Amino acid sequence: MLSVRQAILDDSAAISALFRARIPVWQRLTAEGGVETVNHEHLTVYERWTHGGPWMSLETAAIALARLLHGVGLAVVAERDGEIVGYLEAYPGYEPAPFGAHLHLAHVITHPDDADADSVADSLLRRASEVAAHLPDKRLTVSLAADMGDDAQFYRERGFAPLSSVRRYVMPAKTGQGFYQVGEHTSSGVGQIEGWQMPAGRIESASMLWESVWVSIWEVIPQLSERGIQRVKLVASGQEMLLCVQPVPHDPRTLDIWAWSARPMTGVLLTAVRDWAHRQKYRAVRMVVDETTAKLLGADAEGDPFSRSIWARRV
Repeated sequence: MLSVRQAILDDSAAISALFRARIPVWQRLTAEGGVETVNHEHLTVYERWTHGGPWMSLETAAIALARLLHGVGLAVVAERDGEIVGYLEAYPGYEPAPFGAHLHLAHVITHPDDADADSVADSLLRRASEVAAHLPDKRLTVSLAADMGDDAQFYRERGFAPLSSVRRYVMPAKTGQGFYQVGEHTSSGVGQIEGWQMPAGRIESASMLWESVWVSIWEVIPQLSERGIQRVKLVASGQEMLLCVQPVPHDPRTLDIWAWSARPMTGVLLTAVRDWAHRQKYRAVRMVVDETTAKLLGADAEGDPFSRSIWARRV
């Protein structure tokens, strides 16, 4: 018998095991700059994190699950004969069109060797659909790396279709004309972005990314606290934008940007962002945007191969 229920904190180890089963090789960097293969238990918490985030280690998995159970998202498990064989994590979001009030699927995980994995995933999706049905727009969304392949086929067969797409661009940080203000913003409540959008960095949902990059609980891991993340509010011409920025790994003079705002990106806001990055001594800024925002970037912006598609289904 297969049953689906809300996760509890005691499920942390089993959920972590599902995620870790999808990692074929555990590796770490050596002091000489090489790579060595080691057993999972010999890695530090940070080294495990680099393979896929908080679910890679029991210590951080328990923290992540506790936050979800505290109300920031949905966490449910599929159980067969007393064994957890599937996990679904999702985040409710309230954004402008085309996303609307939706439930965003962050993870739908089954064991890679489970011959009945699709049935397990379908059971999890039915529970997510029941939750999404209580939202005004009755919509499920999911982020995919491509419109082809196994993942796309799986969601297409279940009624999902492409809704929006984004691409990553790099452009010079440069001085610009205009008055703006930038100050540290420490408030981390997700309620302050309700009804807002993500004009930059939206590779998942606005609420999921708020939890993963704005909320700073993971900076208890020393290597993560050293990444140089800044969280600020930028105000230009009466328009507010919350920015989470971080130097690109292995390219510390380029700045990655995630942005939440009540309105779409404008030329005024973009000029302010690039000017501020220049004043912070960065050479370039890197941001993921949709086609409409990309038209504002100018001829000096260069796209790279990274892209994502958001798919959706009404329930």
